[in-house]
Amino acid sequence: MKTLEFTELLFILKSPFKQLAVIIDGGQVISSWPGRTTPNIQRPGHADDANLNEYPVVAGGIYPGQFLLQGHRGSIPAIVLNDNGPIPGFAMENPRFPEQDRYITHVHIHEASGESWPGSAACPTLVIGGTEWMKRNFQDGELLRVIIPGIQPGFLFEDVQDKGGI
Repeated sequence: MKTLEFTELLFILKSPFKQLAVIIDGGQVISSWPGRTTPNIQRPGHADDANLNEYPVVAGGIYPGQFLLQGHRGSIPAIVLNDNGPIPGFAMENPRFPEQDRYITHVHIHEASGESWPGSAACPTLVIGGTEWMKRNFQDGELLRVIIPGIQPGFLFEDVQDKGGI
């Protein structure tokens, strides 16, 4: 079974995608692609209303995943975590759905909308081209293990501002 592991945050990268999604098969790295596990800090059209608690963040851990050609919104290729069931969130409460306590449902790893909207509501995202990258490396219905790194408070949204780098 393949593993998709997101690296720790790499602040030297000059991009809103400060992590790499790395595919490991048989103990060997077979491919990687830029991505991120942190959400956007504001809702679309509300750039002046930055709310650091707007969207939940998946807690660090190991999760079951499945690549589906119609995994995200029923039509977009994605890796679906925990069969759309509850995934623990980093915060003590899901800011979008407080009734779910600290859990997040329907978490999918999918391609981002672009540099201006690089994150998602709670889903880890991949830089543009990530859909084709997933399709080259996974078969429809393939099961895999997904590793999300532990995220430290105070570093969650530092990647929003471009601080230079390579």
